Amino acid sequence: MGNCLFCCYNNDSRIDGERDVDLKSIRDSYSRVENWDEVNRLREEARWHKELSDNFYRESQSVTHRHESKKYFSMHKDELELMRSANMRAANMIYNINNKDRSINVIDLHNLFISEAKEKVRERIEVLRSHSITSAEIIVGRGLHNERGESVLGPQIQSYINENFSYIQCLHDSINPGRINVKLIISNSTTEDDVIERETCCNRFCDLVCCML
Repeated sequence: MGNCLFCCYNNDSRIDGERDVDLKSIRDSYSRVENWDEVNRLREEARWHKELSDNFYRESQSVTHRHESKKYFSMHKDELELMRSANMRAANMIYNINNKDRSINVIDLHNLFISEAKEKVRERIEVLRSHSITSAEIIVGRGLHNERGESVLGPQIQSYINENFSYIQCLHDSINPGRINVKLIISNSTTEDDVIERETCCNRFCDLVCCML
């Protein structure tokens, strides 16, 4: 199994009061009045900007006058930025709705695009690291509404974790395949730099052995 996610360090200098305040501020961010109607509106707005962006790009490629081409290409980029902004607001709203009543070490990624889900995982890693939390559950769904009846998000998130956080272990839940269990697999005294240095030394040793064969 691949190794991955969540480097969680002990921080003895953090007092309990500060820790409680930090965790409370994270949960309080979920308490805004947000609903699925607004999410759908933002997603539709994003699709509209994407369509405009595509149209302006095609225009930029079809016109012969350089000035006109630059104008359309600039409009294409502006619409892309508006699309990203609308999708970002929708993603934050979805994430807040999904996780409002969940504990800090449970992350629900339902209804997020893959790129958005990866970004939310990265953000939560930083939270877990700062609070020395050594395990977490990532809810990715079973893919029951997918045409093939299997999760698309799950393999993508696990691959992302494997490729970017090799010092942590993550496994799909054997009971609930819609979850990924995340565990810290290095000692509390080991830092991220220590792990990288160890892996580098191991790779150099393997290269040396290959050269000697």
